[in-house]
Amino acid sequence: DSFTNEVRRCRLCHDDSVLDSYAFPIIQKTKPRNTDILFVLEAPNHVDTYDPDKGYLTIDTDAEPSISFFLEMYSEVLELDIEDLFITNSVLCLPKKFASLNPITTLQRNHCSAILKKTIDLFQPKVVCSIGFQSLKSIRIIEPHGFVSMKSAVGVKTMWYDRMLFPQYHTSML
Repeated sequence: DSFTNEVRRCRLCHDDSVLDSYAFPIIQKTKPRNTDILFVLEAPNHVDTYDPDKGYLTIDTDAEPSISFFLEMYSEVLELDIEDLFITNSVLCLPKKFASLNPITTLQRNHCSAILKKTIDLFQPKVVCSIGFQSLKSIRIIEPHGFVSMKSAVGVKTMWYDRMLFPQYHTSML
């Protein structure tokens, strides 16, 4: 669709040296079947970016441990069908590696917030679940939510941007 094509054409960060050399926008391969709850993860993983059989946001057992745990938590514990989960990242391209991490920069977060806002406006989820502090910081760009730390935010439901915001720890913390 036109929204997917627009997102895939984004190159805002490519001139700013904040991205991995192979980075491009990673989004869900197909439109989610259920858009009531939007999970906003932090950033694409290396496998989704580099594996030629992927190139889109994946939540599967072959992914890094935190993604595998996310899958287990929502599909096995809550008995949700992974195909029904509406998932995006707070930034859509793999950040440039620094030491052993791929930290999200403020510039990248600011650039991607417009797409995140457009995603929320287009699909109108009833609940937004931010996963991790980087995600919570990105959401704050769209509309302030009053949380300054994960400790004060996790598990606290609050009205935000005309919907419910439900912050959660990053699955690697659990």
